[in-house]
Amino acid sequence: MPELGSQISIPSWWKRPFTRSILNDAICRVPNVPLFHYTTQTGLLGIIKGKEIWATHTQYLNDRREFRHALSVFRDELVTLRTNDADRAKCFHGASLNLADDLSLTNVCVASFSEEPDSLPQWRAYGGGAGFSLGMPGEHLRALVDTENGFLVRCVYDAAKQREIARALLEEVADQIIAGETSKFQPSGGNLTAYLFRFAPLFKHDSFSGEREWRIITRPLMCGHHRFDFRQGLSAITPYFRFPLEQEQQPFRLSKVVVGPTPHSELAVAAVNSLLVAHNLKDVFVCSSRVPFRSW
Repeated sequence: MPELGSQISIPSWWKRPFTRSILNDAICRVPNVPLFHYTTQTGLLGIIKGKEIWATHTQYLNDRREFRHALSVFRDELVTLRTNDADRAKCFHGASLNLADDLSLTNVCVASFSEEPDSLPQWRAYGGGAGFSLGMPGEHLRALVDTENGFLVRCVYDAAKQREIARALLEEVADQIIAGETSKFQPSGGNLTAYLFRFAPLFKHDSFSGEREWRIITRPLMCGHHRFDFRQGLSAITPYFRFPLEQEQQPFRLSKVVVGPTPHSELAVAAVNSLLVAHNLKDVFVCSSRVPFRSW
C-alpha cells in the first residue's frame, strides 16, 4: 500500500466508521481524565520548549515483541475464520504471510501515555535521577490527534477482548471486499493491512495492564514528511514523528507535572515551576512523587 503523507490526500475510508461497534469503540474513545507522559529531563525540556512529543516508529519500540504479539492474534483468528467461515476466508487468500512485511515497511509511529500520574513501574523506567510525568487534558490530545488524522486509543490487555476485536476486523474487511467497497490501493486482503496500522498497536500482553496505557497512533507517513525524523538509538538509528502538541486554534495545554523520585525533590519542583513560567505556561500543578523509590 502506498505510504500516506502530507502531499497525498487521505482516502475517504481512512476515518470511515465501521459497521461493528466494537471496532469504533476501540479507536474512538475520548479520555475523561488527564493522560500522563513519562519522560526524562531531556524529554521534559524538549516537550516544553518545542511543544511536540516524539512518537516512535512501531518497529523500533523498546519491546518489539508486543507488535509480534498483535500480529499473532490476527493470524490465529484468521486460522479460525478459515475453519468456521469459508466464504469470508476466501477474501484473505495469501494475506497472512505478508502482514509482517507490509507493516514493517510502513511508517506508523506511536507515543505513549498513562492514566496513572505516579506509577512505580514507570519511574523505574525513567527514574535515572529525575523523571517526570506530564499530565495533559485527554480531550485536548484527542482534538490534536483528530487534526493530524491519527488515533488516540486505550491499549487492550485482555486476551479474549483482543481476539474479539481481531475477529470483528477480519469480518468487517471481508464484508467490504465481498461488497466491492475496498480502496483503490488493493493489497492482498483488501484494506486489512491498512486497518492493522491502527489496531495492532492497541494489543499488549496482560502483564503490562498496570500501565493503563493510551497511545497516539499516527497515520502512515512518508519519509519526506517535514515532521518525520531520525535520532540515535541504542543499536540502530530510530525513525520517529515529531507530533505537534499545539495547533493554530489549540494552544499547548499542560495540567500537571509530577516530579519523579529524586534526592532533591524541592529543588526539582522549583526548577520545573521556573521552566513553566519562562514559557508562559500557567495554572499547572507541580508536585513530587509519593512513590518510595530510590534510583540513586
